[in-house]
Amino acid sequence: MDKEKVLKWLSLILFCCQNSFVAIAYRYAMTENVSKERYNISVGLFFTELLKMNGAFCLLAAENGSVCAAWREILGWLRNPFSSLLLCVPVLIYALTNSLLHWSAGHVSAAIWQVTFQGKILVTAMLTVMLLRKPMIRSQWLAIGIMAVGIATVQLSKARETKQDTMANKEEQNALAGVLALAFASCCSSFAGIFSEIVFKQVSVFGLTHQRTSLWLQNVQMAVYTLPILVTAFLLGSRQQLATADSATDVMGTVFHGFTKKVWVLVTINAVGGLLVAMVIKYADNILRGFSAAIATVNSILLSRLCFGLNVHFSFVWGSIMVVFASMLYGGIMSLPGNWWNAAPGLCSFSSPITQQELKTSRCYGCVRHAVHVKSCKGPWWSYVRTVRAQRWIFGITVIVPMLMMPFLRDLCATPIHHFHQALDLHEPTF
Repeated sequence: MDKEKVLKWLSLILFCCQNSFVAIAYRYAMTENVSKERYNISVGLFFTELLKMNGAFCLLAAENGSVCAAWREILGWLRNPFSSLLLCVPVLIYALTNSLLHWSAGHVSAAIWQVTFQGKILVTAMLTVMLLRKPMIRSQWLAIGIMAVGIATVQLSKARETKQDTMANKEEQNALAGVLALAFASCCSSFAGIFSEIVFKQVSVFGLTHQRTSLWLQNVQMAVYTLPILVTAFLLGSRQQLATADSATDVMGTVFHGFTKKVWVLVTINAVGGLLVAMVIKYADNILRGFSAAIATVNSILLSRLCFGLNVHFSFVWGSIMVVFASMLYGGIMSLPGNWWNAAPGLCSFSSPITQQELKTSRCYGCVRHAVHVKSCKGPWWSYVRTVRAQRWIFGITVIVPMLMMPFLRDLCATPIHHFHQALDLHEPTF
């Protein structure tokens, strides 16, 4: 087995282990205090990025053979910082995603948090087709449908943590708002992951290319871009406390307000996870990363049962099994018998970016607008339903919209009917 295969599977295994504990760490850190006594999320993310930047620098030094060589590479980037401006896009989105993940962990149980966040695979699949122009076989489309149903089943279940009544923020927890935040975080994380894959792997999208640099240098760059954003968010959010501070001790007290051992554990786990994500992006892809996270879902459910006394019903277990099975089927770990399932449907196939001559001769509706050349789309107007644009709309209507509506369907299906009115007011119903 060559070095790249070893690194690929090693990074996936480590990422699976890290992802198994991160939901538990989130839940502990976000529920041990009420919101006023809790640590500032921006500060927690700041130290996460700081640790990740130092780890990336150490790996960069190991890659280059010495610390001096790593510094020379960083100084070379600082002389031309505009070469890495593309990283600003995933940096901003990741900052928002991490904030949403922190906040939602204080409102949703660790198991439901982990299962629901697997919905990012649905969005990743859509963006893979749209941006990376990778065809999907029929079994992958089936996996997407199974995963959507599985996530819906988990949301409609009545799984609850018995230790929730002893949590400091039990009066503040709002499962509906937490799931909505998770759904939005899934969309953000998927787009940022695909865009990072484009940057890290030098993928050409719509004819655009960029200069490929070291993986660890790119992580240093992302951390450098992220830190000012987090500092600004902290200053804006804590301006009243900082205005009344009389000494440096008061300022430090504001910065480290609410930091406990559990928070530092979460910071460390997230920093290590950030480096592991970068390794998975380099040596594998987002699909295998989603598979690894799906395996971690099972571990998170078991740990949630052990740590928080999670009470699960058959619907929750069945929905979780569907999500894990769909992740394995989508990632190619499992396959369905027969050539039909393992072939792409008779839809548009992707090729190189469209040329000026093809812009004039193309007869495929929607292909010109999206600057994609589709060879198989020829014929009258009804061939539009076979175009990439139509596939995107069908995917969004049948998968993404129902997933986002699951929190409301959960309350709508509950009895009595006043639970639905509570959902409209963003109050969690009592089952």
